[in-house]
Amino acid sequence: MKLIPPKWSPFLQGLVLFFWLNQPAIFAQGQKQVTLKSGNTAISLADIFKAIRQQTGYTVFYDNLILNDKEKMKGDFNGSDLPAVLKTI
Repeated sequence: MKLIPPKWSPFLQGLVLFFWLNQPAIFAQGQKQVTLKSGNTAISLADIFKAIRQQTGYTVFYDNLILNDKEKMKGDFNGSDLPAVLKTI
């Protein structure tokens, strides 16, 4: 019996391959710094991703079926490295 992968499987494989191939280029340029202060106010992940794009020039790709970008969190990042910010969120 032949197993048929889900329809989105080639897309995910391509996405993983893209990031795997570009990882050295992204981190070889030096670490980008992110500064974001939410204080006592929770902000949405979409707003955090928007700030990352404005400050670093990088766009964060995600799937709303996997990650709810309306979810809110509190966090202050003052000159934090981009990988550290992404691990936190």
